[in-house]
Amino acid sequence: HQELVGQRVPGADRDAPAADQPAQPGLGLGPHGQVVVDHGQLPVEQPELLGAVLNRTLGRQRMMATLVGLFSAVALMLAVIGLYGVMSFSAGTRTREIGVRMALGAERTTVLMMILGQGVWQIAGGLAIGLVLAALLSRGLGLLLFGVRPWDPAVFATVVLALAAGGTLASFIPARRATR
Repeated sequence: HQELVGQRVPGADRDAPAADQPAQPGLGLGPHGQVVVDHGQLPVEQPELLGAVLNRTLGRQRMMATLVGLFSAVALMLAVIGLYGVMSFSAGTRTREIGVRMALGAERTTVLMMILGQGVWQIAGGLAIGLVLAALLSRGLGLLLFGVRPWDPAVFATVVLALAAGGTLASFIPARRATR
């Protein structure tokens, strides 16, 4: 079986079951599907499971990816809180205007929808500018990402929805409070 050593076995896969291995004793498939000879005399000093080897070699990268994900979630939360503060302040400064409109006979729902609509337009403008800038900057960050495309629609949609919800809520609460 010396003529088979080093040759590639067609259709060989390193995850293939043992039944697909060559029938000749002493022969086996290497990690890339090539035929190797098992002499039976080479001792295995420290056998390890593949999962343990992967954990040992990729542990640092996994920890860094987890930390980056955690810090990203904290950054998103801080952005939503900051947006809430700015929008709440913006709607809160209009309390007198809202009171005058209500005193002149404007309906509560009309004033509420006016304040909410203006807040939503501000949020939409900020999100549009932010998406354009994020799309441009994500191309440069593409080399640092692993397992995520630079312009991942799920990530962008999550950020847009979180910021839009936080901003809309931030406009609604002070406007509702002022129309009472």
